[in-house]
Order: sequence, then C-alpha cells, then structure tokens
Amino acid sequence: MLVCAVLLYLAYIENYESLRLTTNIVVVFLISLNVIANFLQVIGFIESHIILATNKKRDFSTKSEYNEEVIKELESRPRILRAIVVGPYFLHPKWVIDRRLKLEDRKSFSLALRTYLEEPSDQSERKVRLIVRNSPRYFEYLKPLVKPKEVQDLVHEMQESLDNLLKSQPVIFCCANVGYYENVMITEKSCFIYGRKTEVSPIELFWQLKDQEKIKEESDHFDKIFDANYKGRDEEIACLKQFIASLEQRLTFNSKSNGNVNVKDTANETP
Repeated sequence: MLVCAVLLYLAYIENYESLRLTTNIVVVFLISLNVIANFLQVIGFIESHIILATNKKRDFSTKSEYNEEVIKELESRPRILRAIVVGPYFLHPKWVIDRRLKLEDRKSFSLALRTYLEEPSDQSERKVRLIVRNSPRYFEYLKPLVKPKEVQDLVHEMQESLDNLLKSQPVIFCCANVGYYENVMITEKSCFIYGRKTEVSPIELFWQLKDQEKIKEESDHFDKIFDANYKGRDEEIACLKQFIASLEQRLTFNSKSNGNVNVKDTANETP
C-alpha cells in the first residue's frame, strides 16, 4: 500500500496519466482484498462460535440414541465417573443381561457399566462414585427378567459380584434415593442428564453437556449430594448387601406370567 501511494504521488507530480490510472486500479484491488479478508475472518469467527455453542448441549430425540452415546462414553474408559443409578445394575449376572438384550433392539447399559467397573485399571487414576437409589423403578425393571425360582440364584450371584468388585476396583458408592426428576452420569468429558415423569416410569428426557464449566458445576453438585448422604464404606456395603438380600421378599411377579419372563411388558423400557 505504501508503494502504491508513492507511485500515485509521482504520477500526479509528473502528470503521467497511464501511471496514475494503473496505480488507482492497484490501490482499489488491494483495498478489495483487504475487505474480503476481513469479511472472511468475521464469518469464520461467527461460524466457530456457532459450532461451539451447538456442541455445548445436545438433546437426544430417542432413548436408543441417548443409550448409544452413554455406552460409547463408558467404552472410552473415562478416568472419572460419577453416576446416579436406580439400582445395582452393575452387579447383574450375565443371564439377566442376556434376557434384557433379547427385549431391546439396542446395546445394554448394564453390561457396559459392569464391564467398565470390572476391567483392570490403575486405582490411583480412576475415580468412581455411584449413588445407588434402590428405587421402585428397579423392581419394575427386574420383575419380567427373573423367574420366582431364580431369585435366590440372582441374590447369590449379585452378592458374589459385589464382593469381587470391592476387592479389585476403587469404587465408592452411596445408597440413597435422591429422587427421579433429574439424574446424571458425569465423566471428565461429558455430563449426561436424564429424567422421568414418575418414580417407576422409564426415562423420557435426556441430553448431554460438553461445556467444561457446566460439567464442573454438575460434578461439584453431585459431590455435595454424595458427601451429605455417604455413611462410610462399611455401612454402605452393608446397606447394599441388605438391599440385595431383600429382593427375595420384595420382588413380586405378575400372576399371569406363571413364572415365565413377560417379554411384552418391557420391550420398550429403559433403565
């Protein structure tokens, strides 16, 4: 631009019409390039912020879509996991998980959570905190999957799984029914939030947050709730074992099933 200004000055002094015209064209061209560059920079800035805003929150239109993303997050082996679950899904034996898989056209959250918790890990690196609600919804979930004559086997296998898990992995859990309105699963990269309309209904509202400030807020809130309800390791273990043992008395079965798994009633349910 400075060179063009000098040429233009000389052209006027020497009265070189052609040089003057050429210099004017060059100046206009350079100014146009500068305007276009600035315009593209502004457009890029706007687009990047739109993408960033879009990525901060993701709403899921179906349970299957939400379920798929949650399982994908668990399969990525996060270092941090904070989650609220309606019951001890992570202790279910394989035959219960297999029956559930036959009812649903999607992957199993229970299997993904159990696999994540049981896999070998560096205990100093992984930090897992679970709030286990042991809510009425959990009984509704189990009813069609377990025959009356199988309840004792279920209880025994779940207690055995709990003992093995506690021996090998740094899992801290708290038995407390913190409500069904909003529950979460939080990792260092994402926060999944889901809700129900009633205590026993399947999840119906679900979304994902990726904004780090929001993730930290949800994580801090989770820890406050966890710490306020945590009764110590030994008492929490005893509480969960007592709950598992109570399944024999607390599980009721549909008399129409006559001890068979009722597939129709749960084909579209989600934990």
